[in-house]
Amino acid sequence: MSSAVIISVIAGVSLGVTLVVLLVRGIFHLGKLVNRVEHLENRFDTLEGRFDNLDAKFDALTITINELQADIQQTNKILVGLANHTHDADGRTVFTVPQ
Repeated sequence: MSSAVIISVIAGVSLGVTLVVLLVRGIFHLGKLVNRVEHLENRFDTLEGRFDNLDAKFDALTITINELQADIQQTNKILVGLANHTHDADGRTVFTVPQ
């Protein structure tokens, strides 16, 4: 065997080993990346569940606020009626509650 053949064989083997090492490193980093993506997907699912809970709480608060506003309006009408009372001929108090 000539020295050129030996050098080319060594270069070929070195190139093959280098490619195998790079392939193994790539597979390792791909595995890490896949794990990281799965972890992020789990976090997004958790956040989505939390947002759903917040939406439900917000809807419940909106309903409560609307009910309280209706109660306040009714109370205000009653207060206006109390403030705008008159007395009839017999001396009885007559309350005028606006509609």
